[in-house]
Amino acid sequence: MSGGDIAFIRPLAYVRESEVMRLVMARGIPFSGCNCPVGEDKTRNRIKRNLVRENEKLFPKFVENTFRAFIKDFREKYESTGFKM
Repeated sequence: MSGGDIAFIRPLAYVRESEVMRLVMARGIPFSGCNCPVGEDKTRNRIKRNLVRENEKLFPKFVENTFRAFIKDFREKYESTGFKM
């Protein structure tokens, strides 16, 4: 593949999982939990979630700032090769 052949589409990238779950529950949309072998109940994911929650308490814009940093990093690394956001 050459640069620009891939379009990254992430329509729910800015939506928190908790917001999606609230909507699913409110609308009665059926869903299944994570069936991944490294899913929700694994230590790594529990630590990750707690880390985010604790940082959000200390830094209210933690998630938004982290997301912006990822976007900036992506642009710096990939847009020069033709990939676009």
